Amino acid sequence: MAEYPFASIGDALHLIALLAIFVFIAVAAFVLLALAALPGQIAARRSHPQTAAVNVCGWLGLPTGGFWIAALVWAYWNYDRPEPDSGVLSAQITRLEEVVRGLEQQRPSGSQPARNRGTV
Repeated sequence: MAEYPFASIGDALHLIALLAIFVFIAVAAFVLLALAALPGQIAARRSHPQTAAVNVCGWLGLPTGGFWIAALVWAYWNYDRPEPDSGVLSAQITRLEEVVRGLEQQRPSGSQPARNRGTV
């Protein structure tokens, strides 16, 4: 066997290397599990309407990869569609009704609205 400078602590180096490998595997597993759960956590934090589905898609993305990207995009998808303000709509309707009444009053009495006289 070849001599090297740390030959006297060779058994300890083997144990340190083995421990480093186990630590690396544990950290890698923790990172993978945290990444798999990330889309579901983001969806829950954003009160996404399909949080459970995003979470499942994120976990399925752990072995596939493609589903994980889809779940991440889905978690950030904005479902907040502003509803029209009924006050603004009613004000516009009132204004348009007033315009129609004004136009009807300008029309000479007894005349009929113009009809399309084209061929059918």
